[in-house]
Amino acid sequence: MKIQINDKLCKGCEFCIAFCPKKVLKLQSERGPKGYFIPYLTDNDGCISCGICATICPDGAIEVFKEVETDG
Repeated sequence: MKIQINDKLCKGCEFCIAFCPKKVLKLQSERGPKGYFIPYLTDNDGCISCGICATICPDGAIEVFKEVETDG
């Protein structure tokens, strides 16, 4: 997984969805623990780990991970 969204912090503002350059985030159909619809990653391979979603998130609910390639 290239991003992790903390459903305890997310308020479903949808900024991450609006600003994702690859459009790989969508809202879940069920509400999270705080009653908000939480985004999820629809295409892990399509995500480029650019970090825009984490930067734009006003609640600091998103962490971005870059996959490290190893030799061998």
